[in-house]
Amino acid sequence: MNEPMRNYMRVGLIHFMAYPIPVEMIGINDTFLECGEPEELAVKYQLKAKDLASAAKKAIARKVVGGRAK
Repeated sequence: MNEPMRNYMRVGLIHFMAYPIPVEMIGINDTFLECGEPEELAVKYQLKAKDLASAAKKAIARKVVGGRAK
């Protein structure tokens, strides 16, 4: 790894420690996927806008402010 990349990673780590960002995993579980219409598959695998919004709300609910959970 070159020096600029190391510096970039250090800055990112310091920023992450100072301002932790909650992460909510979204996506498809480890399974064989079916074929079908995109709309049907989005519903089946919970990838619709409402599902993504729900995951974002869960992450925001875990947000830490001033060293304590909000």
